Amino acid sequence: MIAHLRERSWIIVLCGFALLFPFIFPSAERNFWIYYSSTVGVTILLASALNVSLGYAGLFSMAHSALYAVAAYASAILVTRTGWPFWLSLPAAVLLTTLVGTLMAVTTLRASNLYFAVITLAFALLIQELARVWTPITGGLFGLHSVPRPSLDGAPLSPIAYFLLIWLIAGVAIWGLANIINSRYGRAFRAIKLREEAAAALGVAPLQYKLIAFSFSAALAGVAGVLFVHLAGFIAPEIAGIDAGLLLFVGVFLGGVGTLTGPVVGVLFASGLQLTISNTLDAAYQQLLFGAVMLLTMLLLPAGMIGTLRMWWTRHSTRTTTSPETLSTEQFLDAEAIRRIIGFDQPAAITTHTPLLSARGIVKSFGGLQALRGVDLDIVPGTIHGLIGPNGSGKSTLVGCLTAYHRCDQGAIHYAGAPLPSQMHQVAAAGLVRVFQIPHLFGEMSVLENVLAGFHLRSRQRFFGTLLQLPADRRDEQTLRRAALELLALAGMADKAQLPASQLPHGQQRMLEVIRALAMRPRLLILDEPATGLVSQEIQALANLLLRLRDIGLTILLIEHNMSFVMGICDRVTVLEEGSKIAEGSPQEVQRDPEVILAYLGESAEQAHLNLSVPVK
Repeated sequence: MIAHLRERSWIIVLCGFALLFPFIFPSAERNFWIYYSSTVGVTILLASALNVSLGYAGLFSMAHSALYAVAAYASAILVTRTGWPFWLSLPAAVLLTTLVGTLMAVTTLRASNLYFAVITLAFALLIQELARVWTPITGGLFGLHSVPRPSLDGAPLSPIAYFLLIWLIAGVAIWGLANIINSRYGRAFRAIKLREEAAAALGVAPLQYKLIAFSFSAALAGVAGVLFVHLAGFIAPEIAGIDAGLLLFVGVFLGGVGTLTGPVVGVLFASGLQLTISNTLDAAYQQLLFGAVMLLTMLLLPAGMIGTLRMWWTRHSTRTTTSPETLSTEQFLDAEAIRRIIGFDQPAAITTHTPLLSARGIVKSFGGLQALRGVDLDIVPGTIHGLIGPNGSGKSTLVGCLTAYHRCDQGAIHYAGAPLPSQMHQVAAAGLVRVFQIPHLFGEMSVLENVLAGFHLRSRQRFFGTLLQLPADRRDEQTLRRAALELLALAGMADKAQLPASQLPHGQQRMLEVIRALAMRPRLLILDEPATGLVSQEIQALANLLLRLRDIGLTILLIEHNMSFVMGICDRVTVLEEGSKIAEGSPQEVQRDPEVILAYLGESAEQAHLNLSVPVK
């Protein structure tokens, strides 16, 4: 939050400078600088729109100059051909652009990122060609001219008044963008960009939030297009071309992809450099030198100006943070505190053995390899159920089937008395939450933002309420942040809340994943080898945590290779070998099972000896 407030402050400073900039020149030159500063404001708004799609949602769009042109043409046609005032053509053109962007996204979002970029490029070329050949509407190659500036009380706005209006609208748009990015929507966008499968496991519907991000991005591009056409007074097909978007991409990458301030700084720098070069060099060398400077800058600052500055600040903050790298065994011992923060209901006495999750005859193959061979599994509420087996026995594949990450070839899975949903985010919404075998944190997001991502399904924020910072949505965000900080404090990680998650030690990364999963208020928590890479003290802390979670009514499925850990805390254990279930029962029964001993030690039951007990506080 502190970093975001700092970014907003810089945006205010930069926009304030841009507003004052034209007035430092003599009055004879002022009209040029007012027009130039107005175009910079429009470009910043368009670059911010692209940044929503590319920087936050990870959707490489080549169509933003075309979306910009759609809005510009729509407003110009409405004003010059039908007599609509600017104040009505603006929302109408933005709505049309949003619908066009939404339609394009609906038809292309299932494609991979590379194909998405190619499809959006084809869309941009299509719009440009349509503008050229649809002469009765668009004016063809000559475009539309004499597009007036907005009027107020029947009089057109002066250049200075329209300049101020452009920057006011750009400032409000960036303020609204900042509100979205620092909410459940922005966290969902970034989570999808960084690790789509992990985002889905937290209840984020990937296609839905990609659609929201691209539609919002198209709307911002539409606002920029309308502002430009009434500033320039004309519109031509070239505005939809790839060349027109060059400064746009340069500004985003130069300033810093995925940062609020980046497009502002990048466009200001690139525009100023381009103007300086054009005033000092022959036209034949302008583009060459401009391209060389941009290339050199991006090679030296691959994260962009703001991204590089943020990385430096993060490294500096990390050096000044002095907290232990291991977890205390005394953490997570207060069941009442866990219940209060997470919001679990009081556990009811278990009077039935009806499974919370039941799998029957699960078969899964990958090509010619059969990973699961008719596996059955029942998990009783309020227990810790262990799932063990040698490497390659099918444990992770079974977990993938139980969470809709894989689709079963045969068999049926029921959860809470109903068929398992078919999508990962639907499974998570039903209360079945998975922690992956390999850490699936959002490394570029802070520790606090990772926990807040776990609260996604519990948030009641609405898009337009968040955009406008309505009281209910603002209170919801504040409530979630307090709860997330309390969870981190309970884990002894509150002092690392603002650090990128990737900078945590391995043990704390694993524990952070568990904390994030708990924020979802799960009914069944699946942990896939959570003790891997942990030292003994961290394993003991994790064991204590899982036992306390069971005490407050949470059901846990634990997949693990550490036999002492499993046998010390599990109520029941299932053993897989080569995709088949070979044993199931209490830890003591499983330890004595000859097939289990053979599977793990490769020797007879009479010769084998297992010391599988572990003391748990």
